[in-house]
Amino acid sequence: MSFLKSIIQGGKHMKEKRNDPCACGSGKKHKKCCGKDNVLAFNPSIYTNELDRLNQQLIDFAFQNFEKELTDVLHHFSSDEINHYEEKEAEIYAELILAWALFTVPLQDDKTAFEMFYKQAKNTIKYPAVKQMFAKWGEAHPAVFEIFPTEKNVRLIDIATNETFYTSLDAEMGYELGNLAIGCLIPYTETHEFFMLMIQLPEEFEDKMIDLIEEKTQDGLTIKEVYPQFIEGMLQLGNESILEWDHITHEIVATLFENHAIKKGYEEKFVQIAIEFWNDYCGMNAPIIRKYESHAAALDYFMQADLKLSISFTQSQLAKEYGTSAGTISNHYRKLSQDFDLLMLEDEPAPAAPISFDMDKELRDLMRLIEGQEFESEEEMNDFMEGITNLDEIPSSESPRDIAQDILSDARETSGAARERLINNALDIYPLSSDAYLLLAEDERNLNKRRKLLEKAVDVGEKDLGEAFFVENKGDFWGLIETRPFMRAKAMYATYLENLGYVEEATVVYKELLALNPNDNQGIRYLLLTLYLNLEKYAEVWALIEEYDEATAVFMFSEALLHYKQHGITKEGLNLLKEATTSNPFVADYLLGRKKIPSERTDYIGMGDETEAIAYAQENIYLWKDAEEFLKKL
Repeated sequence: MSFLKSIIQGGKHMKEKRNDPCACGSGKKHKKCCGKDNVLAFNPSIYTNELDRLNQQLIDFAFQNFEKELTDVLHHFSSDEINHYEEKEAEIYAELILAWALFTVPLQDDKTAFEMFYKQAKNTIKYPAVKQMFAKWGEAHPAVFEIFPTEKNVRLIDIATNETFYTSLDAEMGYELGNLAIGCLIPYTETHEFFMLMIQLPEEFEDKMIDLIEEKTQDGLTIKEVYPQFIEGMLQLGNESILEWDHITHEIVATLFENHAIKKGYEEKFVQIAIEFWNDYCGMNAPIIRKYESHAAALDYFMQADLKLSISFTQSQLAKEYGTSAGTISNHYRKLSQDFDLLMLEDEPAPAAPISFDMDKELRDLMRLIEGQEFESEEEMNDFMEGITNLDEIPSSESPRDIAQDILSDARETSGAARERLINNALDIYPLSSDAYLLLAEDERNLNKRRKLLEKAVDVGEKDLGEAFFVENKGDFWGLIETRPFMRAKAMYATYLENLGYVEEATVVYKELLALNPNDNQGIRYLLLTLYLNLEKYAEVWALIEEYDEATAVFMFSEALLHYKQHGITKEGLNLLKEATTSNPFVADYLLGRKKIPSERTDYIGMGDETEAIAYAQENIYLWKDAEEFLKKL
């Protein structure tokens, strides 16, 4: 088994004054100790090098003298699940557990490997400060840490205890801001370093890790006491969702593709996305598999072409790799790509306000004809309106902005190259078109590029309207037709941020939208109310409830839930829950799991009916996960 070590960078060179206490920790003056007889000035990296030496010697000592005992430790903590791990997973598990065990598990005469090694090695340590630091290794700290790189080092915050540590800024460790580091820290000269092995998980795993820690540390236990069980649970997180296959041939294709992808070093997350798509595709089309290799190769090519991998293999190269033909790959890939486009459209989260160019166009043209008219009576105005209604076609606007909008209305009805061509044509005519960038963002699958397009849509919308317009019309937006492209862009941008987990940033944008349009034609208040509850910003929840004071499921159930979160189960809270249930009696069944929540979104949401209940449950059920007892009091 191969054991990994962190590479420790040396500290800065420091010059000691001869009458200062020696930095080695002896208690003597520098001139009587390390500075004696013109010895070179003390360098803190000497400590680091000495601790590195002890680090490696401890590992060697443990495996030379207690290999059988350490193997028994692994067997003791290993469940049947671990026997099914891939080689890499098994190695990670073993190294993480052994890094913990050397400081924690008694191996002989009730002593740990570290305690026995310390007794043997302490007299070989030259510097008293190193000896003192080395003695503290028995306090090794296994945990999950959030990563915050700085210019000089890396700040680590234990997500369970909020304790802060600092470790060396080592390029080879690849510390990424927000990621989670899992491993066992030991104290060094000016830092703490990971012993034997450290692994990182993306920041998206933080909630799962917190839940796992809470699950494993019940009854007052610490993570140090249950570290093996925690590590096993962590490695099983990725196995929670197992795909079901209608035909074994479909699964064989997925496995064949996965094996090739892993060997070529594809990122695991993209491999899993491709396999999940293949599972969906098979569920919809039930393809007949005559040759596994050709379908696996097509999935490989699809992964590069449609998921935008930086790695690229031609169809001819893949044909040679999988033992098939380029023509067959092309044929299968085309079917995959077509279905992927359909799935993307179905799964794409709907913007807070759907783009409706046609309605905007009608209102815009109507307002343009009315503008400047001076009616002397209501009858004259009615006659004018009737005349407009009888027109076969309202004359087109000559404004560049309006011409661009009309082109985008056509683009909305097309796809592919024709759609892109129309969008670019609209931008050539009117570069400050929010809707043009919004349509480009809808078509963009790369998340970073999509975010930039949405930011651009908001930016050009602000420039289009101008600063003075915002000052003069704040509070009346949306009623003014020219504001709607900007408002749509801003709402879609906020929804994008929320879907990616940037809830604080999304909250700010939603608040700005409500400030511009308190009438809230876009339904932003419902999204904001849910976010405030999720962020436990209860004062803001109350303010929204009082401001809008409406008898919808979102507001009535949110008010009942808020009262429960603040006061527990009370008579007042139960009355609020009963009022909400009277308003919509379907909601509780979905929240309690008596009815399955459909995955499909509906275009129409009623008031007090089942469509409203489904929509509410789809967006808010996670807020009620700890309130089941409250619901059951109905």
